[in-house]
Amino acid sequence: MTDFYETTAFAAKAGVPTRLVLRGKDSGGCARAFTIPALGVREIVKENGDTDVDLGTPTAGKLRFSCAMGMQTGVIDFRVRRPP
Repeated sequence: MTDFYETTAFAAKAGVPTRLVLRGKDSGGCARAFTIPALGVREIVKENGDTDVDLGTPTAGKLRFSCAMGMQTGVIDFRVRRPP
């Protein structure tokens, strides 16, 4: 993460404990104020280094995140793994 989020949309497995690692690299601006409103998450991302965010055990569905100003946004799509 610099002054913007990269990647802004990705998938993860639902129903398992999940930790999001935000990697700051010369981070600045509002991108450092990371939020997940649905979970009440508000973290200030380290300017240089990792910031861990515990997402608990998410259920299937989309979880939106943004900077505190709402200018930079993204989504994590939690999916249930289907049996083969």
